[in-house]
Amino acid sequence: MRIYLTVDVETYTGDYGLDVYGRHEGLDWLLALLRRQGVPATFFVEAMGGERWGREGIQGLRGSIEDAGGSVQLHVHPEVLAADAPCGMFHYDQQQQRDMLARGIDVLKGCGVKELTAFRAGDLAADMNTLDAMRDVGLCVGSNRDLDAKSSIQSRVNGCFPIANDVSTRDGVTDYPVTACLSPFPWLDGTYRHMQITAMSCGEMCGALRAMARAGYRSAVVLTHPTEFFVRRGSACLPNAKNRRRIEQLIEFLGRREDMAWGVLDRMDAEEHHESPAQPLAIRLNRFHSLVRVVEQARARLVG
Repeated sequence: MRIYLTVDVETYTGDYGLDVYGRHEGLDWLLALLRRQGVPATFFVEAMGGERWGREGIQGLRGSIEDAGGSVQLHVHPEVLAADAPCGMFHYDQQQQRDMLARGIDVLKGCGVKELTAFRAGDLAADMNTLDAMRDVGLCVGSNRDLDAKSSIQSRVNGCFPIANDVSTRDGVTDYPVTACLSPFPWLDGTYRHMQITAMSCGEMCGALRAMARAGYRSAVVLTHPTEFFVRRGSACLPNAKNRRRIEQLIEFLGRREDMAWGVLDRMDAEEHHESPAQPLAIRLNRFHSLVRVVEQARARLVG
């Protein structure tokens, strides 16, 4: 089974130093960890900021990510380009989406990215027009699905692929969904809990990955953001110990597994990867691990 660590990199203010780097406690910390552990990751870099605030910030991001062995791919939030623009790609028709994707590709390539093959919509707010627009501009890999309907995810393509919660291909686009698992506490979490560093404990993620490998899953996608590794205190940024511990323990766990390997979302990986012959069973999170997460989250909120 292939594991994909995906990082959404974005700012809504143009202040990359605060919103992304977190005064060296955000992206810098994450890149140092990945470099030290030899872990590749896919960084979906929001490109509309390059049109609104200039390309210098994205050029710096690209250099730092690639120096650490990461892959830069396309991420678009329409509302970054214009504050009064509707949020979510699905608000736009195919031609409008195609134009936004083409502009984003131009920005990232203008910042030195050599090959772009993958796209993630902001908030995963993609629809069928998005898939058509992706093909139009040569993007053959996506990560625009997530079954966790209680979260802020706004995907309109969850039910459009043959395999719901694993890598699957439709009309020339191969999509890797953010992994979702059944919650043992649906009254609290909703039916599903998605595999984001802020949403699952390390115990939940590791237990789910073991069960997914046994069930025949071909892929698992972990979502995170640089902002998840620091906490703002006024103008200062402090380490987020809980989330740092989660990703460190996840990397350590995967380093011991011979049946799991890290991957990056790109054309080559998609061509090598074939979807499961049948829909793998949905994995239910371990009740004890989920209870530990609930307590851990509550303690973190109380401590502030």
